[in-house]
Amino acid sequence: MKRSLFHICMFSLCLFIMGCSNAIDTEHAGHGHSHDHNGHHHHDHSGPKASYDVLVTQICEHRDAIKSAFDADNKDEAHDPLHEIGHLVGQLPDAAAETDMSEADWNQVKEASDSLMESFGKVDAMFHGDDEGVEFSEVEQNVQDAITVLQEKVEVVSSANQETQQ
Repeated sequence: MKRSLFHICMFSLCLFIMGCSNAIDTEHAGHGHSHDHNGHHHHDHSGPKASYDVLVTQICEHRDAIKSAFDADNKDEAHDPLHEIGHLVGQLPDAAAETDMSEADWNQVKEASDSLMESFGKVDAMFHGDDEGVEFSEVEQNVQDAITVLQEKVEVVSSANQETQQ
C-alpha cells in the first residue's frame, strides 16, 4: 500500500511538472510558451486558467483518447494523454472553488478528482514497469463514476448561473 501511495504521489508530481493540455495551450495561445526537451513539452502555467466546465470537457476528451488507445491495443498512444489528464484533474478543485457551487458540491468534486488521480496513476504505473500498474479497463468504472460526479456539478453550476442571470 505504501508503495502504491508513493507511486501515486510521484505520478501526481510528474503530471504537475510535465503534463499540460494542448487544448489549454491553443485556447490561451500567447499566454505561455512551449519547448521540447527529450520529447516532453513544458509550458508556462502563469496564463489564464480554464473554467470548471471547460476542464471537465477536456478531461472527458482525454479519457476518451486513453480508452481508444487501450481498446485499439495501441497503449503507447495513451501515455501522453494520460500525463495531460493529470494536469487537468489537478486544476479541478481550484476551478470548482471559483464557481458558486456549495461546499458539499466542492467536496464531491475534490473526492472525484482524487479518485481520478488514483485511477490514472495506476494506469500510468503500468507504463513505468510498476507491478501494481493496471490496464485502463481495470479502472474504467471508477473513472466513469468520478466523471459522472464532475458532470453533475457542471449542471449545478450552469443552473446556478442561469438563476443569477434572471
